[in-house]
Amino acid sequence: MDLQTLKNNYAQEQGYEDWEDLIEDNWKTILMESYMNEICIRAQKLALEKAAENATMLFDAVYDWHSVNKESIINENNLIR
Repeated sequence: MDLQTLKNNYAQEQGYEDWEDLIEDNWKTILMESYMNEICIRAQKLALEKAAENATMLFDAVYDWHSVNKESIINENNLIR
């Protein structure tokens, strides 16, 4: 899912046709901040879900430990655009 789809889906949940319709109706209201906060939270959640799906593990046989490969989590492909 891309960011625009996420915003449009949220706007429809709020009773609007799409994100542009929501903004046009609310851009000067206090509600806009809560709408933006919710979009940020949802985008972060999606990014974390993608990171979890793409995470790879590292294993050191000498010291017998496992760890998550940091590069697999901070990969650009995990960002919601």
